[in-house]
Amino acid sequence: MRQKTPPSQSAGKPTHRRSRPSADSARIELPTPNLSVGNSLPESLRRRQTIREFGSKKLSLQLLSNLLWAACGVNRPKGPFGALGITAASASNSQEIDLFVAIDDGVYLFDARQHRLLPVIASDLRTLAIGPAQKNFVMKAPAQLIYVVDIDRLVHTSLDRVFDGLVRRERRRG
Repeated sequence: MRQKTPPSQSAGKPTHRRSRPSADSARIELPTPNLSVGNSLPESLRRRQTIREFGSKKLSLQLLSNLLWAACGVNRPKGPFGALGITAASASNSQEIDLFVAIDDGVYLFDARQHRLLPVIASDLRTLAIGPAQKNFVMKAPAQLIYVVDIDRLVHTSLDRVFDGLVRRERRRG
C-alpha cells in the first residue's frame, strides 16, 4: 500500500484536501432513505431515457435523501476489504468517490456513512457545476450532483501501482 507523501514532496502531483465545512452553514441531517418506492429494476430500465427538461421546484429532504443514497449511499455493512459497501461503483471498493450536492443555499459534501450533508460553501454555485453547452438546460435545476474522484484513495488497484511507478520514474529523471 502506498504511503502518503507530504505536500512538499509531492513531485508536482496536485495535493487534494477534503473541504472543511463552512462556518456559515449547518449540516443537514437527512431522513432515512425510503427504499420501498418506485418501480422494479426491469421496469426502471425499460423506462430509462434522457430528458433535458428540468423543473425549478425545490426537492424535499426525503427525495434528496433517496437520490443521494442511490447515487453513493451505504447499501451493506461490509464490502470488500472490510469497508462499508456503497451503491456507487468503486475500484476494488477503494471508495475514491466524494459526492457533493449544490442546492440553492450552498454546496454540501454527502457523508454517506452518517447519511447527512456537511456544509462546504454557503453560496448558490449550481450554475458553476455545469458545462458551457448545458447552461440552457439546467439553470432551473434544484440540485446539481458533483462527483469528485480522489486518486490517492485507489489503494487496492493496479492503477495505484502504476501511478507510484510513474512518480518514482519522474523523481529519478529530476
